[in-house]
Amino acid sequence: MVAALCLGQSAILTAEEKKIDKAPLDLTALKIDQSEIALPTPGDILSTLKSAKAETWKAALAALGAPAGNTGDEASSAVLLGAAVADCFLAIETKDATLFDERAKSVLAAARKLGAEEPLLESGASLGKMAKDAKWSDMPQMLDRLHLASIDAMRKIGDEDAEAICLASGWLRGLALYTEALGAEYTAEGTLALRQKDLVKHLAARLGTLSESAAENESVKSLIAAFDKLPAALPDGKEDTLTKEQVSTLNTIAKGAAN
Repeated sequence: MVAALCLGQSAILTAEEKKIDKAPLDLTALKIDQSEIALPTPGDILSTLKSAKAETWKAALAALGAPAGNTGDEASSAVLLGAAVADCFLAIETKDATLFDERAKSVLAAARKLGAEEPLLESGASLGKMAKDAKWSDMPQMLDRLHLASIDAMRKIGDEDAEAICLASGWLRGLALYTEALGAEYTAEGTLALRQKDLVKHLAARLGTLSESAAENESVKSLIAAFDKLPAALPDGKEDTLTKEQVSTLNTIAKGAAN
């Protein structure tokens, strides 16, 4: 499984380096410089809004509908892959086995289109059984390990287009879901997770390096357009909170490309 998740500009964090730290995410402590960007996973973003009820998350998903992308070509598969993984994290958050099964099938189909090897696909498929058995507490760690291994595999074969698209698509889907839920149950504290302008600029730059054929894909065009708009809608300061209206603006931008 490939998710749009934690990366450095020069090399992906290995599972050993990341250590799958399960402590609460502290977005204020992210260290960003010219050589490394630490990008929260969609699951990290969603889990910061702990006060949201499962019903709120389900309503957010219903408002967005199924994620963009399909398995018709590699660029579209990469869009689907990143977004569907974000939904898998949401399914874990809400303990929704049906949703997890649906999105996991999309993830595996997209990964297969992008050339994932059978052992990796089999590992991904085992998550579906875990969901049916309600082993929710073990699943985030396993999903995290799978996406790290998958992105590493993509880098080894030099598939930079698919990697960049997955990163952007997954993060944006997480943003769309998060802002949808935050709009329904607004708190100023909840907006602190949105102080990620440097991360957005990094992803926008990655999208700017896509090949011409990948950049011409309609779903990818929507991603690029969203990341062009996002920096102006995000706060510059590290202590800034956002108003409900600003959250709504982010949601509109993200939803425009997320489905």
